Amino acid sequence: MGQRFVTNFMINRSEEFVWSVTQDFFAKEGFQLTEYKGEQVWKKGNGWFTGPQFMKVEYGNGQVHLEAWMKFAILPGVYCGEFGIDGALFFAVKAHLRTRVDALIRLLMQPIGMSRPQMVQPPVNNNTSAVPPMAWQGQPVPPIQPYQSMPQMPARDPKGQAVASLVLGLVGIIAWVIPLFGYPVCIIGMIMGGMGIKSSKRGLAVAGLVLSILFLVATLINSILGVLIMSGSYYL
Repeated sequence: MGQRFVTNFMINRSEEFVWSVTQDFFAKEGFQLTEYKGEQVWKKGNGWFTGPQFMKVEYGNGQVHLEAWMKFAILPGVYCGEFGIDGALFFAVKAHLRTRVDALIRLLMQPIGMSRPQMVQPPVNNNTSAVPPMAWQGQPVPPIQPYQSMPQMPARDPKGQAVASLVLGLVGIIAWVIPLFGYPVCIIGMIMGGMGIKSSKRGLAVAGLVLSILFLVATLINSILGVLIMSGSYYL
């Protein structure tokens, strides 16, 4: 967490091929090209309840440079920080982006126009995302296949996150008094609420989300008052 997923791999294709595949892929997956911190990236989601997903693709000298990351939603529509797609924390949230990353890599590595058997090398990746090499041993090379958007993953009921959100929201009733505890409790409660809002325990998730937002605001106000009192600018 805290670092983008980054991988570089060789494909030795034309730029037209790379951009045709990537644009078709992102359009069908619901990503939009946008500017982010001076970079041209593909973004999906607005961060109202869950952090948006980002992917960045660059191509030159036969090499693809691919980055992927997500951001934390701390308030509806307000998000911060970056985290990659590796690790167990927020695994369910990362799984969707990891699946998309693997799908795009396979699309870019698919062999086209080969006149003789070749081996396509797997990506060189410090943050390993297993993508098996594709070998063609004298077999007819299939034509390039248009990308089909991924089917929805089997339904998963994140009711545990909904319950956790409500518990953290209730803890926030006390935790806001001490900002050191109030901030992490309320922020995590909001994240859990965003994840659990599509569960069978939606009511609990909404309640936890509302409580977490309210007491995050209370924590912020408490912090500001504390600073003013300590500085002598405000007196009770």
